[in-house]
Amino acid sequence: MILVTHAYSRVNLGDALLVDETVALLRRLFPAEGEIVVAALDAASFAHHVQTLQVPGTAGCQRLSQLVPVGLGMCSAVLGKFPYARFDALAHKITLIVAVGGAYWRTGNPVATAKMMAAHFPQLLWAAQQNIPTIYLPQSVGPLYGVAGQLIKNKLGNIDVVCVRDDLSHYELSSLTNIHRFPDLAILKLARHFAGCQSASPQGKIFLSARPIHQKHLRHAYGQQLQRLRHALPQAEVITQSFGRNNNDENFYRQLGWETPCRTLDDLAAANEKGVMISVRLHGALQAMTQGIPAIHLSYERKGYGAYQDLDLMPWLHPVADFDVARVATQALETLKDPQPFWQRVEARMPQIREKEQALLQLIAQTASGAAGVVKNS
Repeated sequence: MILVTHAYSRVNLGDALLVDETVALLRRLFPAEGEIVVAALDAASFAHHVQTLQVPGTAGCQRLSQLVPVGLGMCSAVLGKFPYARFDALAHKITLIVAVGGAYWRTGNPVATAKMMAAHFPQLLWAAQQNIPTIYLPQSVGPLYGVAGQLIKNKLGNIDVVCVRDDLSHYELSSLTNIHRFPDLAILKLARHFAGCQSASPQGKIFLSARPIHQKHLRHAYGQQLQRLRHALPQAEVITQSFGRNNNDENFYRQLGWETPCRTLDDLAAANEKGVMISVRLHGALQAMTQGIPAIHLSYERKGYGAYQDLDLMPWLHPVADFDVARVATQALETLKDPQPFWQRVEARMPQIREKEQALLQLIAQTASGAAGVVKNS
């Protein structure tokens, strides 16, 4: 049995993409493996696709109740134990633990820290205590501040292999010896499907996919910039990427006075629609590329910079709160008219990305066999 940890919910299409790619990768690499179990905060949302395990804890803790999961996480680190009975019951069957990629290791503010300590830290602690090969697929890690940040770093050091997907995360964990730099799994998917992308013809419309931003220092300026961008591109169609409780795009659009409901990228794929995407969500941008749609990314986190560096697409990346509206609007229109400069850069990087995928597959196989392991300590 392979246990996949740290999944969230299929209502967030980016998280669903990473879980799907993780499961597909494992099935390609271990075709004889009978069971793959996904441990998720919203296990029911994945149940039609794979066996699931409900993660105990709270995903939406608020205000004073945040202190409870944080305290539990801190105490579990000190005591070296956490009551994960469902995980313990399967431990004798598990041959490999694989953590999905994402951006869940950060302690930049109290809310993010509380959610992480409630939902994710116990899973890391449990994995670090098991005598089971464990690999964390490409992550964005940090910032790691304070006691909680140091606890995360210490426990990541007790995992066999931790993969990161951006240079800043690699730097933040540079004191550890088990860190490896790889592209995001969605980029590896893009490389496998790229033959259809480069033939995309200039057609279609401009799509805009935004999302709520929770960083207080960005929120106001970000909302104003989005309104200016819609004014500059009135023909753009707004697309939604997440329906989650805390990351519901359409709720955010209604706060901006935009019309809902909206179509999704899956809807565009079903209709075989092309064009140009302007996306705040990184995986919205990467999924659009996989569908043959060039994507401009308005980035709010290190993961966006890492992905667009890997693809040599930095001219199409802009900071989310202070991007040049006129420049982004012009770039969208120019890319719609002639997408080849965009695709040529991507095409040039594909051999390197495919080599990275083979290296990652080899590393996972080595980890499963125990060849890439570290000595785990509780």
